[in-house]
Amino acid sequence: MRKTDVQSKLEAIPENIERLEFLQARGYQEFRSDFRNIDSALHRLQTSIQALIDIGSYIIAQLGLKTPGFSAEVIEILVEAGFINAEYQERYINWFTSITTLRWRCSMGYFGKKSTIFGCSIAHFSKSSRRMREKMR
Repeated sequence: MRKTDVQSKLEAIPENIERLEFLQARGYQEFRSDFRNIDSALHRLQTSIQALIDIGSYIIAQLGLKTPGFSAEVIEILVEAGFINAEYQERYINWFTSITTLRWRCSMGYFGKKSTIFGCSIAHFSKSSRRMREKMR
């Protein structure tokens, strides 16, 4: 991955959050009534989650740190290296685990018995991503 790839991933995340918030504002019934809304939300979630993993992995590789064995380990390695405040480690790992689980559910087409879980996940991802970006500035 090149530095320009990282920049494009950084630019894609706020755009994806904006689009997810637009979909969320439509209300559950309207959202669910058009398959394109679900497809769009899935795509936005998956690409944002992968962008976060890729950016963290890029930083780790550029610094010559140990290679993460799994996605949540990206946070652990960055904390150990002093790039993320240790007091936020547990919160970020929980958040990261949640979003990678959500990514897995999206890729498998599984949202639980009630699709409202999916709607809640959009809201959670959107709010959590914004907070995480603000803390890391």
